[in-house]
Amino acid sequence: MTDTDTDTYTKKPTRDFGACLICSFITTMVSVMFFLIFVLFPVINYQLLQETTCNVTRVDYPTTLPSINYGIDSVPQNDQDWVECDCGRRCISWTPCIRIFQGDTMIRETVSVVSISHQSCSFNNYSCPNGEDIRLINQTLNDAMELAESYIGYNGTCFETEDMDFIALTNNLDITNIVLFSVFLFIMIICCGFVCLTCSRNQNDY
Repeated sequence: MTDTDTDTYTKKPTRDFGACLICSFITTMVSVMFFLIFVLFPVINYQLLQETTCNVTRVDYPTTLPSINYGIDSVPQNDQDWVECDCGRRCISWTPCIRIFQGDTMIRETVSVVSISHQSCSFNNYSCPNGEDIRLINQTLNDAMELAESYIGYNGTCFETEDMDFIALTNNLDITNIVLFSVFLFIMIICCGFVCLTCSRNQNDY
């Protein structure tokens, strides 16, 4: 065996150890990111909202189909009764945008997983797999009108932040989802630690 072969054989474990560390680091960071998104943020958002009673003073919703040249950029912000939805590959359609208000504050259907976000609609469908079907759009419009009219004069339980800047109709914390994600992430971190320990032991053997 030549000196070059010996050097290559000697350096290989070092490269393997480095690859183990990089892989473990990336896996750990991904695990932490998932923990923040699916465990920590939902808990924080849940705690930020307090139960109260809200009174719907205005409901905006579409009553007719969008025109052929309807476009978000050309429609005033306070009159966007239709918003774009994803109907598949290279397909964009329209879906009704229902907005319910208490005073000047729009009430959201629920709280976003990641953060208390300010969507442009109280109710809408971001995904509409068959949105290019005019029959489905008609049915969606009828359903939207029925849903919107059910909130006219609504007076009931809702949830709001302390500054009353954000109001939601529901504020649910999925304990089962949080527990499952926590267990999964804990197992992932343990596995990463085991891999690093194994790589370290292999490195020390050389």
